[in-house]
Amino acid sequence: MPTGILEQRQANPVIPDPATPRHGFSFYRNSSFLGLLILYAAYYLCRQNLGIAYLPMKTALGLSPMAFGTIASLGTLVYALGKFATGPLADARGGRFVLFLGLAGSVVASLIFSLGSGVAFFAIFWAVNRLFQSMGWGGVVSIVSRWFNTRSHGTAMGAISISYQFGAVLAALLVGLLLSWGLGWRSLFVVPALVLAAIGMATHWMIWNSPGDAGHRAPWDNHSANANNAEALAEPQTAYLARFKILLSNRLFVLMCLLSFILTLLRECFNLWMPAYFFEMGATAATAAFKSAVFPVLGCAGTLFAGWFSDRYLKGRRTPIMGALLCGLALSLLALSHLKTIVERLAQAGFALDQGAAAVILVGLAGFFLLGPYSLVGGGVVALDFGGRQRASTAAGLLDGVGYLGAILAGLGLAKILTVFGWSMAFGLMAALTFAGLGLCAALWRSGPTRQN
Repeated sequence: MPTGILEQRQANPVIPDPATPRHGFSFYRNSSFLGLLILYAAYYLCRQNLGIAYLPMKTALGLSPMAFGTIASLGTLVYALGKFATGPLADARGGRFVLFLGLAGSVVASLIFSLGSGVAFFAIFWAVNRLFQSMGWGGVVSIVSRWFNTRSHGTAMGAISISYQFGAVLAALLVGLLLSWGLGWRSLFVVPALVLAAIGMATHWMIWNSPGDAGHRAPWDNHSANANNAEALAEPQTAYLARFKILLSNRLFVLMCLLSFILTLLRECFNLWMPAYFFEMGATAATAAFKSAVFPVLGCAGTLFAGWFSDRYLKGRRTPIMGALLCGLALSLLALSHLKTIVERLAQAGFALDQGAAAVILVGLAGFFLLGPYSLVGGGVVALDFGGRQRASTAAGLLDGVGYLGAILAGLGLAKILTVFGWSMAFGLMAALTFAGLGLCAALWRSGPTRQN
């Protein structure tokens, strides 16, 4: 991780505290940031595995696409509802408490899932797993909001957001490796759960909930009218329901929630179904898992680029870069929907390209163009822009909760489309959703950070 992201001493002066802590402010911030980066990436080991596990579960248990879609959609619904509750819980109880509670519950639920059989059993315990998983990101956003000032939110959240892109890559590689060793589908839930538990124990002592817990004061915001405003630094708690009312009274925030609905739906379509897509193109289950990793790999680059560019050149305005990247996504999806025709035309022009290789390239480009905007809306920086330190997790919970209500359609909805119409129609409809997202970007064009504590 570049030092410049975390060592912004001139931009983030710290108010001296009369009690002398054991280490300096930068030590605790860097330790917390690195711990969050590692820990939330590990969360995905018990989340990204389901999409890849579908193929061996289909072979071993005869699991149909509709049954798999039911399991995935119920889990997504519970995850979305959990976001509405766990975001405010992180604001009230602290991000660290919620983060490790979610980890423990996810580990237990994943181990139980591996012991079962039957669609009902899988649906129930996958939903329990997703409920605990919903606690993770709100905890991360709550902690980051207390260690960084407003001017660096885009860069900080862009950097921390690679945790879930990188976590998706690690999950795909780990599960693909287990499949290549000939292990059964149950191992795809047992091994990731044990790895997550080990990483949780290793990072438990790295993460500090806030500068105050480490004996420091919160970083100043350069826009603050009075740096000695003790009332602002104290960050008084807002009533539970009042947090929702304040955020939902903001028209621009509501539009951001609608944009989150679209972007999260598109992201989950890729996360759930890309292994099956590459499998149907002739790849083995293990190879399909490895190929699907191209989506989050290039998504890491898009995530870092979107956060850095909006801070560096747009003064915290997020919508212009989101709109530009969504244009690229629309073109990528249209190309995927006409993949066979495009490959044939390229061959006629003298550019021979295997259809499978072309699909990998386009899926990777879709990851770059989609996960950049998604990281801004669902990744936390917009939540920090609108919620400030007092309501950051509540804002993240609302944005993610609405987003994952849309993602429910990625399970049963896309399963139905694939069964009746196939992949070409599925990618075409995803392109249409992207154009709807561009319309929301136009309505949000001049929006920017609220610059509130």
